[in-house]
Amino acid sequence: MQKTKRQLEYKFTEEEIKERSKQLAYECRQVVQLQEQKKEVMSDFKAKIDAKDSLIAALSNNVNNGWEYRAIECEVEMDTPKNGMKTITRTDTGEVVAKEKMTDDDRQEELPLDMQQAGRKFKNEMQDIVDKGGMDSISISSPSFKDGEEIVIAKKRGKK
Repeated sequence: MQKTKRQLEYKFTEEEIKERSKQLAYECRQVVQLQEQKKEVMSDFKAKIDAKDSLIAALSNNVNNGWEYRAIECEVEMDTPKNGMKTITRTDTGEVVAKEKMTDDDRQEELPLDMQQAGRKFKNEMQDIVDKGGMDSISISSPSFKDGEEIVIAKKRGKK
């Protein structure tokens, strides 16, 4: 007698169905996890590609225009070309880039550091005179103060 093999229907036992069900659930979980990983990888690659696209666009604009905006150091000359105007000049090329009206802030001169220190020293000396000299306060005014402003140095609390 000869033997042969054929593809025929085979009925699973309850145990085999149970085992195949567990395997099916495991494989379904694996597919979901792989799909999530794929989304993460795709998102990561999309971000990398988008960054390169942005760089390419910027470089393309640079090449096409022949220039880009940069923070260039400039000199500001007040009251030039006339009073109330200022001239802004690039320090790298010497090119005048703007002539503008001066703002209120432009008109406000800063005291040199040594003048500021002298002012603080003067105020401290006046405070010592008030604190030690039996006075309640000293009032100082000057024509150089704006709008008749006056400085009052009063005795510090707790001092006798």
